[in-house]
Amino acid sequence: MKEMDTVNTVTLKDTKTGEHPQFPAEDVFICVGTLPLNGAFKNLDITNEEGYVVTDEAMATKIPGIYAAGDIRDKTLRQIVTATDDGSIAAKSVQHYIDNLES
Repeated sequence: MKEMDTVNTVTLKDTKTGEHPQFPAEDVFICVGTLPLNGAFKNLDITNEEGYVVTDEAMATKIPGIYAAGDIRDKTLRQIVTATDDGSIAAKSVQHYIDNLES
């Protein structure tokens, strides 16, 4: 069995001084950024000033049939657990929308 690498320290860069202090650490949570990837939505006028898609609680935008889920949404908490919840709600909302189109 191969032994796993472990984290013992984290080295950060002080952007003001250029120094690289090290801190002891046992775990690391990696954040890949907070800028929304919204290129496909910019011309639809469904994003706020920061570029996040505005939805209601059913994940619906102001355009009928267009839903958004996850970190692209305008919300206060962006974590994978909330994004998966959004996806479940959006899927249910889309199914309801499609079912009502056939009526």
